[in-house]
Amino acid sequence: VDYSKWDKLEVSSSGEEEEEGRGARPVVHRLDPAANEELRVGNLTVRSKRAGQGEEKPSTSEPSESACEISASAKGEDQLRALSRNGARCGSYLWSQDRTTCTLGVIVPRGSRASEVGVELSGFDYLGGTKRATCLSVVHRPSGTRVGGDLQCPCRAEDDDLLANWELKDLAGSTEKERVVLVELRKVSVADNVVVWWKRLFKGEDEPEVDINSIEDRVQGGGQSFAEVWNEAEKMFKEKLRKKS
Repeated sequence: VDYSKWDKLEVSSSGEEEEEGRGARPVVHRLDPAANEELRVGNLTVRSKRAGQGEEKPSTSEPSESACEISASAKGEDQLRALSRNGARCGSYLWSQDRTTCTLGVIVPRGSRASEVGVELSGFDYLGGTKRATCLSVVHRPSGTRVGGDLQCPCRAEDDDLLANWELKDLAGSTEKERVVLVELRKVSVADNVVVWWKRLFKGEDEPEVDINSIEDRVQGGGQSFAEVWNEAEKMFKEKLRKKS
């Protein structure tokens, strides 16, 4: 074997290779995150960054307390508006009405139970064979809350007329966690296709009077006033009774 061809092989040191730019070792530059350093290589600029700096993290925060309060307040106002629709807010109670019923809402303290509440209809009479009640009383015994009196108009009092249709539920949005007793009364029909809108729930001047001409659920187009309709119906019933006797 002829090894003479290897005699002319030139061996360069690593330093010579670096000078000629062939096989140069990579150079590592470490940037100090605390110093906020920059390194520019050609058109590229590299900046140091602390761990976590500039990184977007998924939001895990809960709704703020103020946002929750606003939401609860809005819900509470919606419920109060529903409980006084076509009716009024009167201190410790509210009332609403639609074409066939009136609903009384009595506000009671937090933690109240149904067993502590008493609901009673009284002042019964009959008109045209229909049993009616003229008085309503709602009592919450532990707090002494008492709402009631003579009804502005009689309500039906037959066994199937929702006499026991009342419930106790939380008052949405109440900062005191109050509850509300809801009592539903069925209106007495004075004539076919005639709707009686109540101006008040209870008689007296302590309760604001509802403008029945601006009631939301009332059919537009006018019509007879409540007094006219009621008086006319009373006359019709009495006339029927007179003819039967």
